[in-house]
This record gives sequence, C-alpha cells and structure tokens, in this order.
Amino acid sequence: GTALALATTGSHTVAYWSVDAAGNAEAQHTLAVNIAPADVSAGVKMTQQGATLNRATGKYVGGVTVTNTGATALAGPLWLTLNGLTAGVTLDGAAGTNGGAPYVVVSGPLNPGATLTVPLTFTNPGRTIIGYTPALFQPHF
Repeated sequence: GTALALATTGSHTVAYWSVDAAGNAEAQHTLAVNIAPADVSAGVKMTQQGATLNRATGKYVGGVTVTNTGATALAGPLWLTLNGLTAGVTLDGAAGTNGGAPYVVVSGPLNPGATLTVPLTFTNPGRTIIGYTPALFQPHF
C-alpha cells in the first residue's frame, strides 16, 4: 500500500483502489475524512482584556492572555478562536475560520506554567461593545 498524509484541517475525500501483481485494478473507492483541530481550552486559563478604541487608527485593540495550566507543553501552532464574536465586528488579521468563528495563529510551544498575551485588533464600524468567547485549538499537522 501507499501511505497518505493530509496536511490541512477540514473535509477531504480520499480515493483508493488496489492493483494486483498481474495489473488487475479493482474499482475506485472513496472515503470522506474530516480533520478537526483539538480543543485544548480545558488545559489553559484565558483572560480577556477589553477592547478599547485607538483614536489614531479607528480600530479597537484588546487581547487574550493564555496560561498553560496543564502538565504538558502545547505544541504549536495553536489557534485562538473567537466564538460568538459580536455581529458586525471583524477580527483584523484573522488566519481563517474554525467552526465559523475567526481565529488567529499563535506560535508554540506553550510550556506548562507559561503565559502569553495575544494582541487582537478589531474593525467595529458600529462602535458596539465587542464580545466573544475565546477557545484554544491545536490543529493536527
């Protein structure tokens, strides 16, 4: 057989078939595979800093401080996902979405007891209160 490595999260379709020594090939089969990042939020403490208006840029700035409260290091990269981000607010510099929520990539590792602060910048044309629930994910790459 031939090994296969999938290097990205998300939904994938894998096609496969066998060929014997005489060159006879069986019909192609397909398999749907979904690779989801692991939620590692339970092993960390996350504290949000309120987003405040930077009058020079018109952007709102805040952040999340993440402390690894677990006994093992969290290898990077990590995804800080902002679940339930207030409607009409955009996370600037988002690397993508995870379950429909924007995320930023955080380098790792995050060793046991270590703390890091992730700065966040938002576009908020409605000047509404910015709310979200942070979650930390470890993609399988």
